[in-house]
Amino acid sequence: TIIDPLVAWTCIRSFLKGSIEAVLEPTRVLPRDKFMALGKKRCRISSDLRKIVYDIFEKCQRVTQELKMWDDCDRMMTLLERMDLGMTSDPDLFHDIRKSRIYVDEVQDYLQIEILLFFKLCGPGALFLAGDPAQSVVEGVEFRFEDIRSVGYHIADRDGQGQHQRNLIPQKPMTVNVNFRSHSGILKVAASVLRCLFRVFPDSARQLKEDRGVFAGPRPGVLYKLDPKLLSELLSEKMNGAVVLTHDGVASHWKERLGYPLVYGIREAKGL
Repeated sequence: TIIDPLVAWTCIRSFLKGSIEAVLEPTRVLPRDKFMALGKKRCRISSDLRKIVYDIFEKCQRVTQELKMWDDCDRMMTLLERMDLGMTSDPDLFHDIRKSRIYVDEVQDYLQIEILLFFKLCGPGALFLAGDPAQSVVEGVEFRFEDIRSVGYHIADRDGQGQHQRNLIPQKPMTVNVNFRSHSGILKVAASVLRCLFRVFPDSARQLKEDRGVFAGPRPGVLYKLDPKLLSELLSEKMNGAVVLTHDGVASHWKERLGYPLVYGIREAKGL
């Protein structure tokens, strides 16, 4: 069985090393049996693929240890361990550097251990998170808003015995469907794309109500297999907007080929 490298990388980052369950393990790694036991909504790949992913992960771990290398999850875990050490060894100093409030946008692009770091930097009740699961563009992150609350449960369970301080557990996320940044022309096209996505992949992201804009605007064109020469002529004569491509790696090529500066990959275009 062949598995896509990105699928394996996402499982390693989001579950095996970057999850709150991994933080709670003495080895800081999610064991094979617990990875296999994750629910289908949490980890969408089959049991057979999970076995392959874990085999790949163990090989990666051996290579990195032999070469004395580390990855982003190792860095985050070290930061968390040093922060815990600072909290216990010099609580007054830690209190001085602690933040009163932290606001995080695009939270769907962060791992659970990164969100845990935010919690520790400001404390429960002082962290404000915003994001849209359908707009995730960072490779290697499997995000659900429900998983943020599990981080909060970990923070609230200070005695480690399951006696949670309920006021420290994050509230359920509030949904905002009024979009103040994009006009209705763009939002309607985006909604139609998401409808197609959810029809084929119903569990690919949390399905929310469609966004609505506060003002109208022209609809963007969705072009498929368009003749580059025709597109170049349209850009030079009739169109003066941006061209957004599905794949980031080809943006520079098409910018040069079309002779048009406003050509972007999907990640670069995010937020326009």
